Amino acid sequence: MKSKNAKGCGGIAVLGGGNIGASIARGLAASGTFNTADIVVTRRQKALLEPLKMEGFAVSTDNREAARRAAVLILAVGPQELQPLLEQLRPALTQNHLLISIVSGVGTAQMRAWAGPKPKIIRAMTNTAIAIREGMTSLCAAKGSEDALPRAKELFDELGCALVIPEELMLSA
Repeated sequence: MKSKNAKGCGGIAVLGGGNIGASIARGLAASGTFNTADIVVTRRQKALLEPLKMEGFAVSTDNREAARRAAVLILAVGPQELQPLLEQLRPALTQNHLLISIVSGVGTAQMRAWAGPKPKIIRAMTNTAIAIREGMTSLCAAKGSEDALPRAKELFDELGCALVIPEELMLSA
């Protein structure tokens, strides 16, 4: 199985290994585009990551370390956890990072305020059908991150179908 990491993608980290985060990781692995070992999944309670570890995914409780290992960070935490997560990651984020948030109710301008000016920021609205590569995902970009939309669309097209829309068309909650 050929991994995008081998092509210079820098790997992927899914920060938040709950239902939707695990579905994204599994869907990416099932696509054949990524090796499970190139996908890092984090969660506060390491014991809850054991099933993903058994499947071959890299697992961790250290979000900053995951950010250092990966160029693409998929943010799959609860809305109340996003600000502390981005503030924790901010010192480690570079212009080479692409943040893709699936967190509902938090717009790209707010994410930019918490993450700082360096990373590209994409907002995604998806569903758990991505685990079987039948998901539908809507994408939009933060101001100044529009050039990252093709990369995000390519990634989510591996999980079903992705569509780029204006952010104002996304539900705010």
